[in-house]
Amino acid sequence: MASVCSNDKEEFLRVKPPTTSSEDSSVKADPYALQLDQLAAGIRRSIVLDEEVFEETFLRCMICRDRYEENVKIPKILPCHHSFCLPCLLQLYQSECTQSSSLRHSRSVGVGGAISFQCPSCRNSFMTSESHVIQLPTDHRVVQLLDFVRHTNTYTVNFCSKHHLQPLNFFCEPCIKPVCRDCTVLDHKERHGHMVMDVDEALKKYRPVLELAVTNMENEATSLLSKKGTLECMVKSIESNHDILMQQIKDAFRVIREALDTREHDLMEMTEQNISREKHRITSIVEKMEERQKAINKECVKLREALTDSNIEEMFNLHESLKKAAKNPIRVRELDDGLQTQLSFHSSLDLLLERIDNFGDIAAQVTMNSLTKETNASNSHLTSSDC
Repeated sequence: MASVCSNDKEEFLRVKPPTTSSEDSSVKADPYALQLDQLAAGIRRSIVLDEEVFEETFLRCMICRDRYEENVKIPKILPCHHSFCLPCLLQLYQSECTQSSSLRHSRSVGVGGAISFQCPSCRNSFMTSESHVIQLPTDHRVVQLLDFVRHTNTYTVNFCSKHHLQPLNFFCEPCIKPVCRDCTVLDHKERHGHMVMDVDEALKKYRPVLELAVTNMENEATSLLSKKGTLECMVKSIESNHDILMQQIKDAFRVIREALDTREHDLMEMTEQNISREKHRITSIVEKMEERQKAINKECVKLREALTDSNIEEMFNLHESLKKAAKNPIRVRELDDGLQTQLSFHSSLDLLLERIDNFGDIAAQVTMNSLTKETNASNSHLTSSDC
């Protein structure tokens, strides 16, 4: 592939490497002087060349490999006729100054002083200073080339990879590939089943088919873009549904927690009431036993006094009173019958945990949503393949 530079095309000039014969020593010294002279004289012609090689050879500094510019990367020509950009030459000069100063151990030579400077290409030496480097003549040949490239229209020509510099002007229909003139004679003969036509004719024949294919692909791309927007809206809807579901789950378990807290409070109150009632019953029995004990002790004291005083009447009265009290003893079931009230908590925890494990469900239901209906309606006029 090469570029064709055109100014009112009349003929092609293929750029070749400079000749090495002794008869053309001037061209050897300056390989593109003839072309520049012809262009300057106004000779109209088209140039077929490799644009990348041309730029690398003529339009780029050989040190930094940057393209020359008229204001920043100015091409400066050395006495040995090799050209480099001014920033690179100044940098090389400063490096030479630093090296020369360190070797001589002298401060008399520094940036701005005259030193021996070598060309990076041919290694020829010459004395120069920083001001002399700046004042080096500009390589106007490069400037003219830059101006020529800037003001010249270019277009791309494909060349045959098998036959040197033969443009691909034909198209082999069975092989589905562009071919050159030599290919039609050697490799793509009609008697061998090849059907070769002019590239323009092939473009005319296949352009409607390709345009239809492009239209279909563009329609499909538009449909895919619309579907992408619909799916993005669905993602937002799913995110909104996520928030709703999370809130519903939180509300349901909040109600369960409130019911559990209420039941916990009720059970604790029931426990307090039963414990308090049982404590009160036992405490009442203890109080009655204490009163009975005090009464017995008092009767015993009186009986002893009656025995001491030999008061027979008092003795019999007290004895009768003790017999009546003995007939109505205080009954304590925990002691007399061996019965004791014991409170316990029955939770049915396993059953409750099983029900909690199965509590609630997330159901998925497929429905026709409004976004899909709107998308199908908007894309009804498009022809596209299914996703």
